[in-house]
Amino acid sequence: GVLSSVVCPGATRTPFRVRDGSGREEAPQLSIRFAQSPEKVAQVIVRLAAGRRGKTVYLTALGKAAVWLARHFPRVAEAIVRRVRSA
Repeated sequence: GVLSSVVCPGATRTPFRVRDGSGREEAPQLSIRFAQSPEKVAQVIVRLAAGRRGKTVYLTALGKAAVWLARHFPRVAEAIVRRVRSA
């Protein structure tokens, strides 16, 4: 069979983050504070390619918490996203 891995790095410190699609020049401060370096993301991807396959990897505790919240309390998660985007 075919195995695949998914890496969910969350916010990553790259020039791409300057425009987050919301029409503002900067990403929300929360994202910037918890942003990962591109090198950290690359290390995880290389580690997955070297053997840990068939997994979903969240790089931060904040990412894990966000997924858990969205899975178990989707309305609360949507309200938080709306609040952050409008800030």
